[in-house]
Amino acid sequence: SIAFSRDSKRLVSGSADRTVRVWDVATGESARAAEAHGDIVAAVAAGTHGLVASGDYSGAARLWWPKEPVI
Repeated sequence: SIAFSRDSKRLVSGSADRTVRVWDVATGESARAAEAHGDIVAAVAAGTHGLVASGDYSGAARLWWPKEPVI
């Protein structure tokens, strides 16, 4: 799963390795990564001010702001 930030400078990805990553679009490098899901990450969304939402196949959802999970 992928989502662009509003300014299109960052890309958020969720993957089968259970990670959520924030990518710098200009360089193609991973700016941040989190491995806090217990199952495959099925959905991600990018919000304002660095907020990221993610959900996995088990039904767990997380909010990230900007480096630590909020819930």
